[in-house]
Amino acid sequence: MKVIEACRSSTISLLAEQVAGEVKRLSDRILAETRNEPGLAGMGTTVVVAVLRGREGFLVHLGDSRGYLLRDGCLTQLTRDHTLLQKLIEDGQVRPQDADAHPARGRLVRFVGMDGPGRPEITQLDLQTADRLLLCTDGLSGILDADQLLRVLESQQAPHEACKMLVAQANAAGGQDNITAIVAEV
Repeated sequence: MKVIEACRSSTISLLAEQVAGEVKRLSDRILAETRNEPGLAGMGTTVVVAVLRGREGFLVHLGDSRGYLLRDGCLTQLTRDHTLLQKLIEDGQVRPQDADAHPARGRLVRFVGMDGPGRPEITQLDLQTADRLLLCTDGLSGILDADQLLRVLESQQAPHEACKMLVAQANAAGGQDNITAIVAEV
């Protein structure tokens, strides 16, 4: 996958910044409206948004909802989880192969509604014909591994059928969290 860092069309870059700004404003609003409400303080959520225009696109995400790209039989995670565990992995304190059993798994450090300003990330994309994007919550990616996601995305021709199968497999595997999947095909 080619992630574009320069020479983007100004329109798509401007739109990415606008969407990220809306996610920041949403985070601030949720924080303000829940801060002094009993039972709601500390409430938050995660978000992953894809905007596609022709073969250009971008993802905006905050939290541990993920975006994946399926291209030529390879599934690539496009987003980086905003979790304590991810930070520990990046700092070399936890080995990736130990992540599934680590107690910091799922502890968000950045999310919509967090204390302080929301800080979503933007991932710019160059898309090709037959690419597939999967956007999902951690209720899916935390239950099904990359190989399972890949098998479903490759075996189901219709995006809506892939979504149904992904959710069904996560539920069958004991999914306890919310499970959301969106598949888009270029």
